[in-house]
Amino acid sequence: MTNKRVSFRAEDPFIEELNEILDDINSKRKPNQKAFGVKNIVWDFMKEYTKTQPYGLVTETKRLKNRLEEIDKEIEILTNEKNEITAQIKVNENIINNTKLDEFKDEYTQKLEQAREDYNKRVSAFGDKVDQEAVLKQLCKKYKPIRLEDLKEIL
Repeated sequence: MTNKRVSFRAEDPFIEELNEILDDINSKRKPNQKAFGVKNIVWDFMKEYTKTQPYGLVTETKRLKNRLEEIDKEIEILTNEKNEITAQIKVNENIINNTKLDEFKDEYTQKLEQAREDYNKRVSAFGDKVDQEAVLKQLCKKYKPIRLEDLKEIL
């Protein structure tokens, strides 16, 4: 009998498919023999292989780096969302705590009127060719701190 070296690349889709196959095989065996099931034997082998073989470590490192990049992207998205929410909270608190609330209401109403006029000009100039939702979002950015819902309401 000769020794054969086992070498393979186990990517995530392959691991998921292998897991399903092994679950299927194990479901046909007696549950009390789980420790000696095909699935457990194969996974024990794969864990030992990745711990001891340089190629296994390289593959594991690539998988870990990919996961780390995904986590970084998720963190960036959540950080942007957090910053937007924090900014909106500050705007809302300034409105609530503003002692000159009537002045703010007048100023806000004026900005809404300006945004409505600007919207009407853009829509009348371009007609059906313009994306109305995109125009509304642009106007909300231009005439801060007006809200999209308020602008839609007066239109």
